[in-house]
Amino acid sequence: MDNMRVLVFSFFLLALVLPASAHHSHAMYDSEVEVTLVGTITEYHWVNPHTWIYLEVEGEDGETREWVIEGGGPGTLTRRGWSGNSFSEGERVTAIVHPIMDGSSGALLGIVIKESGEEFDGN
Repeated sequence: MDNMRVLVFSFFLLALVLPASAHHSHAMYDSEVEVTLVGTITEYHWVNPHTWIYLEVEGEDGETREWVIEGGGPGTLTRRGWSGNSFSEGERVTAIVHPIMDGSSGALLGIVIKESGEEFDGN
């Protein structure tokens, strides 16, 4: 019977630890740097575990780059006033983001501002 208690205890301990280890960190993003992007949404994905905004941005050099912006999960963002219909493809927005440290066109969501001035906080 002692072996059964150890087995049951081990199972419950493992069940508590696995969800924490499955979530990734945001270590690849530079949380000390904010970049302001002005562009057009090409895709908006309202999915678990993280939402995604694809933003076409014209750089200072005139070249267009697509930025991939990772947001929080739908549950978290819903509590902040977001929905699956908050944004549409073709919509122009300003996004304040934390860029990926390797210099590629990816970022962690901060705030998105519509042309109307409506702000969506993703922090």
